[in-house]
Amino acid sequence: MGLFSKKKKTVIVVESSTEKTESTARKDNALEDVVPKNVGKLDMVIAFDTTGSMAQYIGAVRKEVSELVPQLFKDNDDLRLGIVAFGDYCDMDNAQSFGDAYQSIQPTSNENELIKFVLNSKDTSGGDGPEFYELVLRKIVEETQWRENSTRSILLIADAVPHELGYTYQDFVIGNQIDWRVEARKAADMKIKVDTVTITGEQWFKELSAMTNGVSVPFRTGYKTAELVRASVMSRGSMNARCNFDKLMGACDDDEMKNVYASYKKERDSFDS
Repeated sequence: MGLFSKKKKTVIVVESSTEKTESTARKDNALEDVVPKNVGKLDMVIAFDTTGSMAQYIGAVRKEVSELVPQLFKDNDDLRLGIVAFGDYCDMDNAQSFGDAYQSIQPTSNENELIKFVLNSKDTSGGDGPEFYELVLRKIVEETQWRENSTRSILLIADAVPHELGYTYQDFVIGNQIDWRVEARKAADMKIKVDTVTITGEQWFKELSAMTNGVSVPFRTGYKTAELVRASVMSRGSMNARCNFDKLMGACDDDEMKNVYASYKKERDSFDS
């Protein structure tokens, strides 16, 4: 340093409380511009195939439902959750009554009613290989009380294939005329995303998710079903829920669940209803 060099002055700028308030407001407004106001307004239906070995998936949820349901609603004030537990035509009481073949609760925020429904749901047999997924899809899409401007999704936890056109079972269904692809297009038109799991290699699950802009999830382990449900709900929930999704994904050390979180990451980052 030269003999005649001047010392530099350190100037500390203190932001006034008014400036801080204005700065915070600008950040909040910027966030509102990015995140639509209806984010977190989620209507979701979880549909469980309860036939044969598939019963283990809803069975796993039954074991954790008393803790799981409150967790789902904790950071999702505008969540409405519905559940369907279904079998096949052969599980119906008769041609006019579904009986245990189709058990459902409309999307609701009543945690106790949801817990009660899951605990009291019945398993079914399913009979032949295919199941009446085509009918389940139609009933959920058409009969669910979807709210206006809500994010809408269906999580289908199943492993078989739908019945083909023309299928007959006694007088319960005669010459089936329900085409699952037609029902998928209806769902897409209503902006209902259908998520599926790849328990088996049946390609129709991936096609269904692709047609409805849903997620095809690499998942097959029954006892982890509650974790799957949690990831699915949080990925499309409120901002707090999405932050919790990030935490769960970051802390996850299970390879299968890592793939589940990776599959839902796009939904977590999307704010489209």
